Amino acid sequence: MPKTILITGAAGSVGRKLTAHFRSKRHTLLLVDVAAPPQDDLIEQVDLAEWGAWADRFRGVDCIIHLAAHADIDADWRSLARNNIDATLNVFEAAARGGAKRVIYASSGFVVEGHRDSDLPIDEDVAPAPINPYGASKLAGEWIARSFSASRDLSVICFRIGACGGDGENRSCLQLGDTLWQQRKWLSDRDLRDAFDRGVHAPDSIRFEIFNLVSSNRGMRWDMSKAERLLGFRAADGGVPRVPSPRERMKRRLKAWLASVLSRFSPRPPKAGAMVDAPRKG
Repeated sequence: MPKTILITGAAGSVGRKLTAHFRSKRHTLLLVDVAAPPQDDLIEQVDLAEWGAWADRFRGVDCIIHLAAHADIDADWRSLARNNIDATLNVFEAAARGGAKRVIYASSGFVVEGHRDSDLPIDEDVAPAPINPYGASKLAGEWIARSFSASRDLSVICFRIGACGGDGENRSCLQLGDTLWQQRKWLSDRDLRDAFDRGVHAPDSIRFEIFNLVSSNRGMRWDMSKAERLLGFRAADGGVPRVPSPRERMKRRLKAWLASVLSRFSPRPPKAGAMVDAPRKG
């Protein structure tokens, strides 16, 4: 049955992928972003960190997919607090006031990044271990989600997203960097779309749950059994991580350098305010 879905951060990489997916399924979409591209008049420009009239857009929505966030792992606390915590508080408040049936919150694998050097499986009950302010801000978002689920009777699903490959093609874990850890966090576009689709249509009996979200990559330590049990999600894709050769690393760096040089001579589009892809740093 078609639903009304509001997507925050719709101009970001993941936002565009999910918008295209849910549009193809004939759902009614409401799209917001802090920096709506001028060529896309379907995305409304709003600053979610400042409470305002935009909250009226949340009335009568079946599901809110909250992607909007500052995803730079080197960002300062002031920016992260405003864009990842203040905005998330406002989104959940608007969802509760507007009578939304469910909120899907885009969390991050950086919430448990501190376990990268251990040998233990990483399930959703492992102790949080953020290693930077970005991961801590996403953990705060999960706490906000849990609180609103309990106190305002919202159904909430949190996805701890791995690494989506950013803009452009996302066909291989090998594009994510030189470390096996980063490559093992790869999440394909197909698995991303399937998981969020299942989140939108999950049973009403789910009141608050956190799910790992990565593809079935060789050597991965993320336990995906909970998502399979409660959502019926099983990754369709997977990668075979490997450390690139010195020649491959040099080619990649040269390509990145050339792209940066060329970008200086090209007009830059407005920066989207909602990139939830896990950063590519290892």
